[in-house]
Amino acid sequence: MTSKISFFKLMKEDFKRRSWLVALIWLACFLLQPVLMLLRIDGMMNSVRNGYMEMSYALDEYRLYMGTGNATVSVMVLMIALAVGISGYYHLHSKVKMDFYHSLPIPRRRFFFVQYLSGFLMFVLPYMVCTLLCLLLGATNGLVTRAVVTVAAKTVILRMLEFLSAYGTAILGTILTGKLLTAILGTAVFSLYIPMVMMVWEGLKQLFF
Repeated sequence: MTSKISFFKLMKEDFKRRSWLVALIWLACFLLQPVLMLLRIDGMMNSVRNGYMEMSYALDEYRLYMGTGNATVSVMVLMIALAVGISGYYHLHSKVKMDFYHSLPIPRRRFFFVQYLSGFLMFVLPYMVCTLLCLLLGATNGLVTRAVVTVAAKTVILRMLEFLSAYGTAILGTILTGKLLTAILGTAVFSLYIPMVMMVWEGLKQLFF
């Protein structure tokens, strides 16, 4: 007999169980987005006021930072996806935890979906809030234009796709392995397999064709 436990209650419990990870994600997003943005904008505006930089150049730099030019955020997204994916399904490697979760009167499909959606929300909420803070910092310095908003919106969609891709890979690597180390190594193998095949394919074409 399955229980009528609320979907949102299950998600709330998962957030509590992984509260340490939620705090780390918020901290990482805050430091690597608005804090770094504030330092960058402060330096650029000082250069503009002192005549060392044109305002148009500062606008281009800000638009690039809000777009895909910030490699630090890209690495952060991938690391968060791996941490969320492995921590969300690491219970599959423990007999005690498996017995506990399987004893709950909850359909397995619902439990999996709760874990998946809560992991996505752990990333998307702080990321969106910090992105809005970056836009607010730019607006207070006269750097936000329609082009910047468009670039920021496209980048948000791209980052979400990057997260979901790495997140799914981490979940697959965790499910198919039996220990934390092998889960990490398996995730790395799945992540690098297609790029390595493409590199080998391009290399072979250059050598033989």
